[in-house]
Amino acid sequence: MNKPKGYVTTLSDPEGRPTVMDLLRSSAHGVPVGRLDFASEGLLLLTNDGDLAHRLMKAASHVPKLIL
Repeated sequence: MNKPKGYVTTLSDPEGRPTVMDLLRSSAHGVPVGRLDFASEGLLLLTNDGDLAHRLMKAASHVPKLIL
């Protein structure tokens, strides 16, 4: 997904801000891998594979993360 500015990278937000899940069709499901802050835009990986998400996000995985 290309996350636009003005959305938080989470499944739900207690502050009521729009989330990346609001951009998906209601039948789509998955979890965001990584974080982009509210004011950032860019590529965001979504997956329905929780094990993959965990392996990619943990620091010991040594998966390079680039800011361009």
